[in-house]
Amino acid sequence: MHDRELPEQNGTEPMTPEDYNLYDTLSHLLRRSHFHAEAVFSRMMRPHGVTSRQLALMVAISLTPGSSQRSLGDRVALDMNTVSDLLKRMEKRGLVERKPSVSDGRSVTIWLTGVGQRILDDMRADNAAYQEKLTANLTDAETAELKRLLQKLLDLRAE
Repeated sequence: MHDRELPEQNGTEPMTPEDYNLYDTLSHLLRRSHFHAEAVFSRMMRPHGVTSRQLALMVAISLTPGSSQRSLGDRVALDMNTVSDLLKRMEKRGLVERKPSVSDGRSVTIWLTGVGQRILDDMRADNAAYQEKLTANLTDAETAELKRLLQKLLDLRAE
């Protein structure tokens, strides 16, 4: 039974496990997988003092130095308030810096600092180990298929 195929309840009969198995729903499995991935990330990356969302921003900044806050948010799929909050904390730690835009004096561009780049470089090996740990129970083919299917699900987000 899929999430969207919940049986109608008339209000008098309680739902039974046969009606709706929470532990077999895609939404529940995705949520649990996300929590697991975040817990493993926190444990493995703690020495670097960077969260998974901060790492995503650092990677995006390193790939597109001088980007706007909005384009970074779009790139890592985070809303503007979250990106702003993350960048403020990262700026306080000396990981990123804001510079006035050359093309528009009212806006700023975001850059990794030397410290930010060093931390990102240091995290590469640990991030590879993190990815390995997440997929330890999967074959390479299963990992590739999981990535393909998750990307296919994410491609539906515009609807």
